[in-house]
Amino acid sequence: MINPFFMSVLCSIIILLFLSLGWTDLFFLPDSSVFIFLGLMAFINIILSTGVYLTKSRKVDVAESKLKLGFILLLLYLINFLFSGEVALINVITNTGSYYKDIRNIPTLFPLIVSLNVYLIIRTFYRYCVKSSGKELAYFILLLIPLLLIMGRGILVIALLTCLILYLRIKDVFSNRKTVIYSVIFIITIGFGFSMLGQVRSASNEVLNEGNAQLTRSFTELSKANESFFELGLPESLLWVYVYAVSPLSNFNNAVVTEYKNESCELITLSRSFLPESVQKNFMPAFESLRDGLVSPIFNVSTMFLLPYYYCGWYGVFCMLLVLYLMFFMGFFVVRNTPYCDTYMSLMSTVFILGFFSNVLILDVVFIPIALMICRACMKKLNVVIRR
Repeated sequence: MINPFFMSVLCSIIILLFLSLGWTDLFFLPDSSVFIFLGLMAFINIILSTGVYLTKSRKVDVAESKLKLGFILLLLYLINFLFSGEVALINVITNTGSYYKDIRNIPTLFPLIVSLNVYLIIRTFYRYCVKSSGKELAYFILLLIPLLLIMGRGILVIALLTCLILYLRIKDVFSNRKTVIYSVIFIITIGFGFSMLGQVRSASNEVLNEGNAQLTRSFTELSKANESFFELGLPESLLWVYVYAVSPLSNFNNAVVTEYKNESCELITLSRSFLPESVQKNFMPAFESLRDGLVSPIFNVSTMFLLPYYYCGWYGVFCMLLVLYLMFFMGFFVVRNTPYCDTYMSLMSTVFILGFFSNVLILDVVFIPIALMICRACMKKLNVVIRR
C-alpha cells in the first residue's frame, strides 16, 4: 500500500490535523475551495493508489554496494572543500567564515556530487533493508556525513524520508507492530532533528545579521504563538515542527483567498514546475521566489501548487497535477519488475509528500537520482532482452 498516492493522502490528513490544533494566530484551516481541491485530489489519489498496489512490480536486488564509488564521492567532496576553503558545519559551530548559503562551491560539479550522494544513500539503504547487512548500514551512515558537513538540512530530510518510506515498503509496516513503533520513533527523530538544525542555522544567521531586528525576535513571537500552545507547556522545538508543517498550505490558501494570481503562459508554468533547477538557472530567465500573497514574509515556503496557481489559477494547478501523474506512470512502467522499483516508488513518495511544502521534484538532488533509477532500470531490461 506504500506508494506516492497513498502517502500524499496521508500527508494531507496529518497537515489538516496539525492546523486544527490552532497553536498560532497566523495559520487557520483552509478555505472551502482549498478543502474541495484537497478532497478531490485525495479521491483521485486513492483510486490510483489502489491501481498501483494491485500491480505486481517488485523485484529484489541482492547485489552489494560498490564501495569504490562511495570513496570516489568522498574524494570529490574533499576537493570541493579545498576549493571553497571552508566547511559549512565548522563555520556554524565556530561562528566564523561565510554564511552556509554563501560558501563558494565548484560550479556544476558540486550539484552533481550531492545528487550522486543522495542516489547512493537511497540505494545503499535499500540493500541494507533487503540483506540486513552491518556493512551496508555502516556505508549508509558514512554517506550521510557529507550532507551534515555542508549543512544540507533539506537534502538530508529528502534522503532520510525516502529511506523511511523504503523501509516501510520493504518491511510491510501494516503487518508488523514493531515496525510501526520503530517508524514512529524515526519520524519523531527526523522532526526534532529538522527543528534543531533550523534553530542552529537561524542562530548562525542571527550572528551574521545582527542589524536585522526580525531575526532577533523569539520564534514564538515571530509565529504569533497563542495560549493554545503555551497552556500545554511544550518545548519551542515542537512549535518549529508545527509551523513547518502548516505554513506552506496556509500560504497557498492565503493566495487562493486573496485571489492573488498573475496571468501567464502555461508552458512557462509547466517549465518552472518540472524542469530541473540547474536547467532553469542556466537556460531560463532569472526567477524570483514568490513573496506576494504569503501569510507572513518570514515563513515564505509554500506548496508545489502555489506557482501554477499564481500564473494560471486553478487551471494551472490541475495541469501541473496531470503532468505529474503522467511523469510518475511513465517512470513506473519502466522500473516495474526491476530492482529499482522500490527505490523509485519511495523517492516519488517523498516528492508527493514534500509537494505540500515545496516543489522538490525540480531539485537536482531529486531529479537526477530519479533519472538514474529509470536509466538503470532501462539498462537492466535491455540486458535481459539481449540475453534472450
